[in-house]
Amino acid sequence: MRCAVSGSWLRLIARSHDGNYPNWRAVVPDLGTIKTTIDIERGAAEEVIRTVARMPDHDSVNHSIGLEISGKHLSLLGRSPGSDKWTRIELAGVKVTGPDVTIHLNRQFLSKALRFGLNRIEIIDPLTPLRFSNGGRQMIVMPVRPTLQSQTSNTVPFASASASSTQTSPPQAEQPEKKPICGR
Repeated sequence: MRCAVSGSWLRLIARSHDGNYPNWRAVVPDLGTIKTTIDIERGAAEEVIRTVARMPDHDSVNHSIGLEISGKHLSLLGRSPGSDKWTRIELAGVKVTGPDVTIHLNRQFLSKALRFGLNRIEIIDPLTPLRFSNGGRQMIVMPVRPTLQSQTSNTVPFASASASSTQTSPPQAEQPEKKPICGR
């Protein structure tokens, strides 16, 4: 890698890597693996956006909201901060095909996709990216874990409570040496 400084500009020149970057096809779900499909009527999409905005938000980082498909019905799941009980609102104007599944995603991405007119949601499983689509347009959204915050505060990882009192703290990882850029 070479670098050059010119006034207030820093120019870095590096060797390129061979390959297909970015490999966007790796995250786009294969249409043959779609198991559950949700079709939201155009008029119902506006109501879904308003309902999402009113749902409680327990997750200040990912702003997660759940989509629960149960017996051909779609419900939104939200939870208030500090609560273990989920608020469940069933949506009208929705056609669901496929097996029951519950998946959580960022509520802002859900609303954005519906505002863009992407009113078809295709789901493979709770851990695989969702595909919002309409015609030739699509938006891929990665799901989030709904209980990540409560798990980190209440569990003892990889050990029972009695064994954890005798363990010592793990060794600290070595920090890489910071080198100045261009000899600065």
